[in-house]
Amino acid sequence: MKYVAISAALVGVLTWAAPLEAQFCFRGRPARECRQFLITEAGYARGARDGWLLMSELGFMHNLNDKNALGGTVLAGMVSDDVQIGLKLRYRRWLSSKLTLDASPGVILHHGNHRAPGFTGHVGVGYGDYLGLTLLVQAIPLEGEDTEVRSYFGFRVGSYLGRAASILMAIAYPVGVALAVGAWGQD
Repeated sequence: MKYVAISAALVGVLTWAAPLEAQFCFRGRPARECRQFLITEAGYARGARDGWLLMSELGFMHNLNDKNALGGTVLAGMVSDDVQIGLKLRYRRWLSSKLTLDASPGVILHHGNHRAPGFTGHVGVGYGDYLGLTLLVQAIPLEGEDTEVRSYFGFRVGSYLGRAASILMAIAYPVGVALAVGAWGQD
């Protein structure tokens, strides 16, 4: 009987644990729940003048405290006239446990036939790392000394949905290009 009581007490102590603080999370949360977290986002934005942008970002953030996080992402985008690849810093302000404000300046390292590097940046409001609204600005170097400034407004999805949408975009783009090339080749 003595061993049963000791075993029960030992099992109770081992299975009862305080919640982990400052752990790594797949979906962003404030510092009291996560110290570091992944950024997995995909989105669509419409140009102020014309054009569209499909974007996908994968990155990592570190909560500095309960209100501020800092990190970076790798971006891949499909623009109405080309493909973009770049890097962005990301600052996040936790307005509440679910509501966020992000600011993210970055550099476009590749932009198809345009010269690189270019500038990209966004500010966005998000809810629970699931859904957000984004305002993007890009400065794309053109031939000579000209630079084209583009602005976009759109939405983004994050977490599991962002990862799924990014995978679909990675599959859809080459398929779309192949179909377009095939259609042009039939003229």
